[in-house]
Amino acid sequence: MNILLDIPNYSKEGETSQAGKSIMDHPILYPFIQRLEGYKTALKGIHWHGYNFTVHKQIDEILDDVSEFQDTIAEVGSGLYGIMPLGFVGIPYTATDPMGCIDYIIADVMGVHFLFEA
Repeated sequence: MNILLDIPNYSKEGETSQAGKSIMDHPILYPFIQRLEGYKTALKGIHWHGYNFTVHKQIDEILDDVSEFQDTIAEVGSGLYGIMPLGFVGIPYTATDPMGCIDYIIADVMGVHFLFEA
């Protein structure tokens, strides 16, 4: 069963009101978006600490991808489940190793994907 298929259709025609709803109530998406914010902060630290220009540029590109992915998840999730609250705060994640950080992010993305597929 794919839980994404069991959500109301919030299209303009027959629009369902989002008044009073918040994505914060979603037990999977909101914490995932918070973790992505923490990953972005960790990647930015690695990016600034890049020991050579190639690593610096590659981390910058990955950071852009994670940021764009987070934005897409947050916007779609807000459209489906309710508004994103003001004062959004990420869940801190500390990393010093670029590959370890990237592997961790990929594992988290795959884990969340699995939860939606189950």
